[in-house]
Amino acid sequence: MLLKESSISEASEKMGWLVKPHETVDEITLGAFNPEKIQNIASTLLSTGFYIGSKELGPHFLDLSSTWHSFSATWDTLSTDQYMQDKGKYRKRSYSTMYYSSQSEKVLIKPYMPLYKSKEYNHFAGDIFRYFDKTDPILYKNQYFKKALSLAASVFDQCEITAGNANPEWFIEVDQYRIEANASTNGKPTPEGIHSDGTSYFLLMLVDRKNIEGGISSIYTSDLELVGETTLAFPGDMMLIDDLRMLHAVSDINSNVDYANRDVLHISFTNLNSESAIKRRFGLTNSELENVHNLRGC
Repeated sequence: MLLKESSISEASEKMGWLVKPHETVDEITLGAFNPEKIQNIASTLLSTGFYIGSKELGPHFLDLSSTWHSFSATWDTLSTDQYMQDKGKYRKRSYSTMYYSSQSEKVLIKPYMPLYKSKEYNHFAGDIFRYFDKTDPILYKNQYFKKALSLAASVFDQCEITAGNANPEWFIEVDQYRIEANASTNGKPTPEGIHSDGTSYFLLMLVDRKNIEGGISSIYTSDLELVGETTLAFPGDMMLIDDLRMLHAVSDINSNVDYANRDVLHISFTNLNSESAIKRRFGLTNSELENVHNLRGC
């Protein structure tokens, strides 16, 4: 079957290295977790659509070591998000992508690609290619990042296997966000309001919050029923969300001092073994999805 050149080009641009010849940039070896812990988190996630954990990924009370400092310090070098529809300068961000198969113990760091999401899931900045700064490679070597990535991979693998989807493969996106505020300007962690990210699952981890009020995370059903609410308050507090089923939002942050910030690590997983998940995440038309199968050799 002949492929339409325009559809090939559009799908190729949206999916980057997923449909283009490329070389892996680096690898991250995943750590192991207690299987019972992973099963408990996955069970909660599958039954309620979300899981909230306190201080599970951060440093212990007496472990504010140089390793944690080098981890959190990477948020200090983030660049301002230039794609804010409201022209706000309160968000800083970096972005990178990875690949992981449940049959492997390694996550593969992939070449840089711009971020593209459909307006169906991001009316705030959808249907455009956004070129954020690449993640600082220092982050990949840090034990706290590896712990968060390993936990997410283990839990989301378990969710899919429990649901009958053996050997899942994942498109992983890593975002670092810093939201800033001061006495005259609020920061908006979710300027798009209540929304889905268009992925399968994601993990959100608090790294730091200074001098702020607000930043309340809320979780909703697809019918906009509020089913969960929490404030990530301590380093290592985390939320895991079934993004296919649930919606989420975070309230504005505000402060009465000259500078305040909220730093989070966001790691999302999209199931590459699901046609609907691929179509949803990349905003593909039916013809583009068909062409993707040809390009990927599916």
